[in-house]
Amino acid sequence: MKIVSRITYEYKESYIEVSLKNGVQFGFRAAVKPHPGGIPKKERQAYKEIQHLKADKATYYKALALQIREYMRVNNLSQKECAQALGLSSARVSQILTLL
Repeated sequence: MKIVSRITYEYKESYIEVSLKNGVQFGFRAAVKPHPGGIPKKERQAYKEIQHLKADKATYYKALALQIREYMRVNNLSQKECAQALGLSSARVSQILTLL
């Protein structure tokens, strides 16, 4: 503690940063074992938020699939023609449309 002024740990990135009293700073990645009492409440909340984002991502792709299908219908396009118009591969358009 005579030379260290602060140590921070970014849990999601497994990144540790050390600040010394003389102004030198350095950081590194390290896998740190979880807290023996379990995962702290803040970190559990962060994990739940990540899971919520995954659900939002699925909803986003379903909405995108609906928009693509409507675009194809209005413009009377095949999947291949639609893919070219959108700048996507026809395989990607097919993947998105299978979500419906």
